[in-house]
Amino acid sequence: MKKERQSLKTFFSTNKIPTAENFADLVDSGINQSEDGIKKDAGSPVSIQAEGSGEGVQDLLFFFKNFSDPNPSWRVNQNPRFDAKDPATSKAGLNISDANALSRLFIKADDGNVGIGTLSPTQKLSVKGGALVGGMDNVAFGLDDRDGARLGIIKKEGSAAPQICSSRDAPIIFGQTNQADIFTNIAGSTITERMRIDAQGRVGIGTSTPIVPLSFANQLGDKIALWGQAASNYGFGVQGALMQIHTDTSNADIAFGSGSSAVFNETMRIKGNGTVGIGTNNPTFPLTFANVAGDKISLWGQGGNSYGFVIDSFVLAKYLIHARSPLPMPIPSLGNSMPEPSFPMLGMMEPPTTCSLARGTVVPMPTLPTPSSVNEESSHGSLIKYILLSFTCIDHCLWPPSVSRKSICGALLLKRNVPSTDILLSALASVD
Repeated sequence: MKKERQSLKTFFSTNKIPTAENFADLVDSGINQSEDGIKKDAGSPVSIQAEGSGEGVQDLLFFFKNFSDPNPSWRVNQNPRFDAKDPATSKAGLNISDANALSRLFIKADDGNVGIGTLSPTQKLSVKGGALVGGMDNVAFGLDDRDGARLGIIKKEGSAAPQICSSRDAPIIFGQTNQADIFTNIAGSTITERMRIDAQGRVGIGTSTPIVPLSFANQLGDKIALWGQAASNYGFGVQGALMQIHTDTSNADIAFGSGSSAVFNETMRIKGNGTVGIGTNNPTFPLTFANVAGDKISLWGQGGNSYGFVIDSFVLAKYLIHARSPLPMPIPSLGNSMPEPSFPMLGMMEPPTTCSLARGTVVPMPTLPTPSSVNEESSHGSLIKYILLSFTCIDHCLWPPSVSRKSICGALLLKRNVPSTDILLSALASVD
């Protein structure tokens, strides 16, 4: 145990005769350049010689909280080992390790690569574990091949979180290398661009020239899958001269509406079998409307009076084909058997003596009756009956005797007693 300075001083005070042992303590209390591996030459800094052979760890400095501690808190050494018992695992370089001899910072001797938590840094900085850059406002971590940086991470004062940023006019590009390791043969590797965000914020997937907020490559096939990772999914696709909106199976539907997915106000649906419902989510015909009276189809006109089709509110099963103005007169319900009208009705006319018309045949409408024959009914009994489904007057009124000229737009249904053989007759006529 080396003597403290104060103890040594007492051996060499006035009238004291130091012993050989006292002189030995004095010599041992100093640093010997040859034996202790430390020296200070004139004009040079302090030099330290490592302890240990060149085949293993060579310790340079130990840092103790207290010399009574069994192990140093920190060690500075050379040639640290992966395996303390295997000299072949030594790595040439300068190392700082903790009290448990675990490497915390290593500088590789040959290329200067720095390893944090690793003795095998492959890049200028290799970190084993997590890393935090910043921790304060107005800092940036940048990447580039010049003194400035065109891509990096910025934490600006007042911003909620760090942001990946490019410099002005520079895009942010995402790519893929053909190497198994991105650090392998960078100069000779091939990098394929997969996505970019240009300086205007437009995103291109498969294209480097996005022209709208989201642009895809000019390639046919699926573009977006909203649900499903298989070949069949809910999404969007493009084929030759065809825009596709699709579901995964024919049992699924496509709906249009407003609101959100959780709170959805549906206005139209296309079933997987191709039927279309407007105002109903269960269309059973190629085109089905909601069971609500009112206008259904407009062929001409975008507001108010129009040419089109309407379900009148007077009778549930009433069908109208109207022009310019609505029909204010109720029509009886139409079923497999048509009741005789119990009120005056325009359009009860004589049918042809024979009926050889195919289903759906459209023929000119017969001459409309004169006002005196409005109440006339068919004389052919149950074989064939005509009923005028709708008519309107351009001057917004029915056919009062005080008006001498009317323009009538009408449609006739040829009603037969044989089920499912009705024939629609339609025409436009003017009557004086």
